[in-house]
Amino acid sequence: MALSGVDIRVLTYEIRTEVEKSWISNIYQLPNNIFIFKIRLPQEGTRFLLIEPGKRIHLTNFNRTMPKEPSNLVKTLRSHLRNTMINSITQNNIDRIITINVGPNDGYNLVIELFGEGNLILVNPQNKIISAIRYRKMRDRDIHPGKNFVEMPSLGDDIFTNSIETFTSMLKTEGKIVPVLNRLMGLGPHYSKYIINKSEINKKNLVELDDDDINNIIANIMDLKKILTDNQYKPTVYLDQVTIKENSNTKDDSLIQYDEQWGDEELPFKPDEVVKIYPWPQPMVDQDELTIFHPESLNAAYDVYFSSQETNEDLEEETEEINIAMQKLETQLIEQKKHMENMKVKSKELQSYGDAIYSNFKDVNELLTTIYTAKKNNVDWDTIVSNIQLGKSKNIPAALIFEDVIPSTAELVILLPHNNENLNIKLDFRKSITDNANIFYTEAKKSIKKSKGAQIAIEKTINKIETATKHKDQNLSKKQEKVVILKRRKSWFEKFHWLELPNGVLIVSGSDASSNEKLVKRYLDEEDYFAHADLHGAASVIIKTNGNGLSNEVKSVACQMAVCYSSGWKGKLSTANAFIVNKDQVSLTPPSGQFLPKGSFMIYGEKSQMKNLPLELSIGVVIEKHWARLIVGPKQYLAHADMTATIIPGDDPKSSIAKNIQSKFRKMADPIAAEKIKAIDISEFIFHIPDNSKIIDFELKN
Repeated sequence: MALSGVDIRVLTYEIRTEVEKSWISNIYQLPNNIFIFKIRLPQEGTRFLLIEPGKRIHLTNFNRTMPKEPSNLVKTLRSHLRNTMINSITQNNIDRIITINVGPNDGYNLVIELFGEGNLILVNPQNKIISAIRYRKMRDRDIHPGKNFVEMPSLGDDIFTNSIETFTSMLKTEGKIVPVLNRLMGLGPHYSKYIINKSEINKKNLVELDDDDINNIIANIMDLKKILTDNQYKPTVYLDQVTIKENSNTKDDSLIQYDEQWGDEELPFKPDEVVKIYPWPQPMVDQDELTIFHPESLNAAYDVYFSSQETNEDLEEETEEINIAMQKLETQLIEQKKHMENMKVKSKELQSYGDAIYSNFKDVNELLTTIYTAKKNNVDWDTIVSNIQLGKSKNIPAALIFEDVIPSTAELVILLPHNNENLNIKLDFRKSITDNANIFYTEAKKSIKKSKGAQIAIEKTINKIETATKHKDQNLSKKQEKVVILKRRKSWFEKFHWLELPNGVLIVSGSDASSNEKLVKRYLDEEDYFAHADLHGAASVIIKTNGNGLSNEVKSVACQMAVCYSSGWKGKLSTANAFIVNKDQVSLTPPSGQFLPKGSFMIYGEKSQMKNLPLELSIGVVIEKHWARLIVGPKQYLAHADMTATIIPGDDPKSSIAKNIQSKFRKMADPIAAEKIKAIDISEFIFHIPDNSKIIDFELKN
C-alpha cells in the first residue's frame, strides 16, 4: 500500500504536532533499511520515528531489535544529529518528500524521499550534501558528498497554488475531466475521482460540463483544500468483513472504536483485513461489505499495517546462509560418497592384480627373470623385445603375456587372465615378482583404509546437514511464531518505582529530588498517605489506598520501599526504620525564614513508625500478550510476576546487576517470552536498582 502525497501531508502534520521541538537521542538502521529515530520529548518521554525511504514514514509503537554496531551512515547521522532539537518537519509542496530540520541556527536538513527506490540525504547548513543512502548523478541533480543539494523539481502547480480562476478556466477547456483535475490539484487520480464523486458528476469530458457542474467541482475542490489546510482529519481504515470473520480476534461490528479495539492486549486489525487506509472517510468506497475502523491517528494505522508485516530480516539472512551452507554440504556429501566408492573399486582392482600375479606365478616370474638377465648382460631393448616377440610366435606362455615395456619408467605391461577377464597390469621390471605383488596388496589395503575414512567423513557431513536442517526449521518456526511486541503505553506511576497490591492499593516511590517533589506536588491526594525512611537522602513514597484502608501490611510494604530507595542502600545497611503520615501532615512550605532544598518536605504531627525493615528488594517481570513489563517490591508481594530476582546492598554496579538480571530472565523464559524481555530497555532494569547491589536469588514462577 503506497503512500500518496495526501497521506504524507497528514502523517507529516501528526508527526510535527507530536515531536517538533523535541530532541533526537539516538539513531539506528535496521538490516531491512529501516531507520529508527529515538526522540526525547520534554514532558512525554520517548517516542520512535520510523523512516523507510521509498516507502513510509510514521511514529511507531513497535519494539525492534537494534543492531549492536551502527553502519557508517548511522555513525555520520549520529555525529551531526544526535542530542539536537528537531526545529521543523515539512513536506515539500504536496510531493512525497519530507525535510526534517535539526540543530541550532540554520541547522542540518534531513531530506527523505518516499518515491521510487527512495533516499535519505543529510545536508549541512551550507546546503552541501554530507551523506546519503544512494549516490547518483542525474541531469539536474548530483547526489554526492560535497555537492550542493538541489531539490527534486516540483511536479508543478497544485491545489494550494492554483486559484479558483485557474480551476474555472481549465474546466472550461477540452479533454477528459480526471487528467485535468490530476494536473490542477497534483493529488493523484484518487482525489480527482473523489472530487467527481462528491460533485455527483457522471460525465467524462470537460465539454459535457455545464456551469452548475463546474461550480460544484470548484466548491468541492475548495472543501478539499480546506480539509488539507485546516488539518481536519478523521483517519479511517476500511476492513474486509470476510477476512475479519476468518480472524477470530477481530470484532465484526459495522463501526469499531479505537479505544475499544486496541487495548493493551491486541492489535486493532490485521494487515490482511485492510482494504484501504485513508486520512478521512471516502464517499466512493463501497461500505456494504466493509467494516470501518477509526484509529487515533493515521500514524497509528500505518504503524500497525506496516510494522506487523515486517519480516525478521536477521532470521531470513541467517536462513539463507544456512541454505547456502546446506547446499555446500550436500555437494560435499555427493563427492565423499563418490570418493568412497572409488576407493572400494580401486582396492578390489589392486587386490585382483596381486591375485592374478600369483595365479600366473610361473609365467610372470619367467618373463621378469628373462628381462632382468638380458639387461644385466647389456642386451639392448630392441633385441629384448624382438626375442620376446619371437617367443610369442612359438606360443611360449611367458612371452604370450607380454604387452609392452617402457624403459623410461621401468614399467613392464602384461596381460593376465583372472576370473574370466584379462587384466592389463603394469609391473616394475627391476623388482621381483613377490615385491610387485606386495605393492598391489599394500595399495589395496590403503584404499580400503581410505574408504573407511571416507565413510566416517560422510557420517560427519550427514550430521552437519541434519543439524543445519534442524536450525533452519527452528528459524522458520520462529518466523511463523513472530511475536508482535508493542511499545507499551505506560501509566503515570510507571515513571516512578511502583507496586500495586492485590487489593488495589498502589505504592509509588520517587527516585531523586526532582521526582520526589513531582510525586508529592502532583500526585499526593487528600486520601493518600506519605512514607519516608528515617534517613537523610531517601525517596518519597505515596500510598494510594483507593478506599481499601491502611493496614499494617500496606505500611510495611511502603516503608520497606522507602528504606530500599534511600541512602541506607548505598551505606549497605541490612535494616532501617521509616514512618508514615497523612497527606495533610506533609508541607512543601518551609517555616518562615528557612529554606527547603529541592525534593524536601516539612512533616508535622505524630508519625507512625515502622522499625527494622529489611533492605531487600525484588525485581519481577510480567509476561503479557504483546510485551513484558517490570514490577518492583518485596518478593512476597510479586506473586503475579512470572519470574523474580532478589537483590540486597552489595558491590556490583547497577548496570552489571541489570544486565545479569535481564540475561538470566531471558534464559529462564520460553523463546517468545524471551523476545519480549529482550525488548525491555536495559535502562528500565537499571532504574529500579537502588545502587550497587548483590543478587541473592532468582525464581521462576509456575
